[in-house]
Amino acid sequence: MPEDTLAVVLALYREMGLSSPDEDGVAEEDIELWDSLVHVQLAHAVEQRLSITLPDDLLVPLPGLTLGEFAQAAHEVRERHPA
Repeated sequence: MPEDTLAVVLALYREMGLSSPDEDGVAEEDIELWDSLVHVQLAHAVEQRLSITLPDDLLVPLPGLTLGEFAQAAHEVRERHPA
């Protein structure tokens, strides 16, 4: 995955005020996702910023989903449907 998709997702995550200090040695992209409201807000922000439409299964929070996995899925959508 190109760094730019991950960078966009991480930047949006931080813009939402959700950055987390690296207290436990967990890389930011490995942070597990969040509650359902944050998930929907982030999904919407990613769709807007990247000009993509995420599939319905990514609009529902999945247990254990990490920021990195979310970014990878967004990247795959972006590759299949370039703006």
